[in-house]
Amino acid sequence: MFRGTVTAVALVGLAASTVSAEKEDIYALVGAHVVTVSGPTYETATVVLRDGVIESIGPAATVPAGARIIDAKGLTLTPGLIDGFGGLGLPTARASSKDDSRAVSGIDSETAGGSSDRSGKGKANPLAPQALALDLLKPAAALKARDAGITTALVISADGVLPGRSALIDLSGADADAMVLRQPAALHLHMAPLPNHYPDSVMGIVALARQSLYDAQHYRDEWAAYERAPRGKKRPRYDAGLVAWQDVLSGKIPLIVNASRENDVRRAMTLQDEFHIKVIVAGALQANRVAGLIKSRNLPLLVSVNFDPEKPADESDPDDVKEKRDIEEAEGNPAALGEAGVPFALVSGHAKDFLGGIRKAVDRGLPKDAALRAVTLSPAEVLGVADRTGSLEAGKLANVVAWSGEPLAKDATVKMVFVDGKLYEPEAKEKDKKGEKEDKSDKAADADAEKPKPAALPSAPPAEAASDKPLAIVGATILTVGPQGAIDKGTVLVQGGRIAAVGRDVTIPAGARVIDGAGRFVMPGIIDAHSHTAIEGGVNECSNSVTAEVRIADVVDHRDVNVYRELAGGVTTVNALHGSCNTIGGQTQVLKLRWGKTPEEMIFQGAPRGIKLALGENPKRAHSAATRGDRYPRTRMGVEVVLRTAFKEAQAYKKVWDEYERKLKASGPKDEKPLAPRKNLQLEELKDILDGKVFVHSHCYRADEILMLMRVADEFGFKVRTFQHVLEGYKVASEIARHGAGASTFIDWWAFKMEALDGIPYNPAILASKGVRVSLNSDSDELARRLYWDAAKAVKYGGVTEAEALKMITLNPAWQLGIDKRVGSIEVGKDADLAVFSAHPFSPDARVETTLVDGVVNFDRNRDLASRAAAPQEGGAR
Repeated sequence: MFRGTVTAVALVGLAASTVSAEKEDIYALVGAHVVTVSGPTYETATVVLRDGVIESIGPAATVPAGARIIDAKGLTLTPGLIDGFGGLGLPTARASSKDDSRAVSGIDSETAGGSSDRSGKGKANPLAPQALALDLLKPAAALKARDAGITTALVISADGVLPGRSALIDLSGADADAMVLRQPAALHLHMAPLPNHYPDSVMGIVALARQSLYDAQHYRDEWAAYERAPRGKKRPRYDAGLVAWQDVLSGKIPLIVNASRENDVRRAMTLQDEFHIKVIVAGALQANRVAGLIKSRNLPLLVSVNFDPEKPADESDPDDVKEKRDIEEAEGNPAALGEAGVPFALVSGHAKDFLGGIRKAVDRGLPKDAALRAVTLSPAEVLGVADRTGSLEAGKLANVVAWSGEPLAKDATVKMVFVDGKLYEPEAKEKDKKGEKEDKSDKAADADAEKPKPAALPSAPPAEAASDKPLAIVGATILTVGPQGAIDKGTVLVQGGRIAAVGRDVTIPAGARVIDGAGRFVMPGIIDAHSHTAIEGGVNECSNSVTAEVRIADVVDHRDVNVYRELAGGVTTVNALHGSCNTIGGQTQVLKLRWGKTPEEMIFQGAPRGIKLALGENPKRAHSAATRGDRYPRTRMGVEVVLRTAFKEAQAYKKVWDEYERKLKASGPKDEKPLAPRKNLQLEELKDILDGKVFVHSHCYRADEILMLMRVADEFGFKVRTFQHVLEGYKVASEIARHGAGASTFIDWWAFKMEALDGIPYNPAILASKGVRVSLNSDSDELARRLYWDAAKAVKYGGVTEAEALKMITLNPAWQLGIDKRVGSIEVGKDADLAVFSAHPFSPDARVETTLVDGVVNFDRNRDLASRAAAPQEGGAR
């Protein structure tokens, strides 16, 4: 088998896992089929390895004297596989505890991205940017991966949100330090919320990342100012966690964001844009959905092959069917990215069977040559080491795999692996056991191929494309909710997304699209002032009593089918609110329900900022399993204390920043500029409330707490814009009116808990009679589709006029959200957000026929019914 005056090495059956080259470290692999990946493929060639690098390669490569010659005829040589994102050699499932790391978002926290623990060793700390994966590496466990042809790996824990810094290692050497290819390789952010710990929502993760980066910038600037002129200055406190971020800020290492959701990819790019850092996205199981955006941004991707869930899907459970559909989409994700021309690498994503995942991607359409590149040269390029590994080229590291057949094929086995020029041969497995396993695997694969895929869940038809042509709805009863009142047999003319004319005698331009409104009623699009629609990754950041730093804008889910369903109920705008878990919750986001648009396109540009507060049972959480009753406050008195404490903190913060601005303005051109104070995202928002820049929307029920919040607001000099739910508002209606607040309430929800016991259906009418602007909200994806029925109930209970009742779901909530100059009534110049009903909206048999947003048809009943007939039904005939 071997030629020349060298020591023979057997290819199969070695008992020892590693073969010593004694004092010689030169190998010549002769007669192999060679796939270089970066260059030509040779049918027959020689590869020479010397001192850990590739010396020469090709058909004419010369075998040097003293080389150990290996007859590689019948073998295929490729670069060693690179797992660019996994956990080789790291301990798994480190338990986390609230006691293991301090709170990082309370109003008393000093930093978010830092930590007093310098090492992160041996601690179950999910927020430890200073931790080094290399400190946890068990080399013997990592080296086993060579059996699958893996020669290089980026290793990081799968646990935590900020698990620390990864190491890029070659699978050779006697200890962890000897394996290092790059240390640290990257800092990591996992988009996976932490139960019972901050952050326990996706919006909390984004806030944590932003605060950490702002803290790191301030830490950098603080030390730089001190080093420039240390005399007379207090030395800054050292923080290992913030030091860990410095290499990201300087561009020395990237931030790798583990992003499994489509919109996580967008969130990663938003961080990149805000802080001008290098970002790599790992996971990316839904990256195909944003392939065009990724390609335009040239975003580096480490696409996971960890497709399968822990439990099998149950086809009788709709949620499991959806899960199965998502898995199949993930399996086809690499092929779809390839077809779209998006460069990417394939990684294990902490899956146990890397090769199996790669083969699954090939089965789902990824070309074999693309798959090989995606696990060799592509990850080397993404991780910045393509100058030394990832392909078979002279001068690169001698990381080579010899396959018994076509690389990555199911029947191919790894015969030899060279890592840093050291030869390793996997132990041969017992033939009968191996054959049995292969047979079972093949049968399972065949069965999987023959099994019919579950039908895709029916999807809502897309919104019509925007058009420059004018649109006219003619012959309808127009309920303007404006100065013109109701117009019988009227016309609404729409141009450029705005209302161009409304009345009986409207001239329709030539070429306009005309919708026959005879017998129909047209009203302004319904506005829901209290919604949780289109929020992804958790409605509540429930970990702390004050979480003003989190933003709904960071977690808008444009694919939430409830957006479409609410359009079918005539809703065109919603106020997407944080939940009521916190005394001071997150920042709200007003959304236009533009079906099929991106999260950014759904945001109602120009709408005033808002924030969610909550009073009563929800924030005190005295009996909540989620917080185990140990989160302050536990009483209603405590809720008031949290409010006062938070706003006192905000006053102090505002004073510091005002003083800084005064000093900055007073400084001359030659003066040393004062160092800006630390930017605290939580207190920034509270400061802006004090400055009147943020609308306050407060969850409440009881009259005593409504009065309490108004007193607190008066004390700190801000106004409550709306009291949400406000079921006992009728008891203090005059006080609410004097404060100038609106009331966004339920019409007939009461007694569902003790603090809602005194709710009555006459509440809206009584509040309105005292001069309070009243809206009727849903707080429910289902109820939102029928808000016009709730408005009809306000006519019955309390005798409000039809016009006033219509205002409760249009113009009044528009005022509460500060958008009444844009929407809420049908008036010239306002946005063409319209709902066309088959009958008067208060009629029992009324239904929405068409809903327009910005003059674009987003829902049409006839088109919806036609799409259902054309689509295959779940579980039915195909």
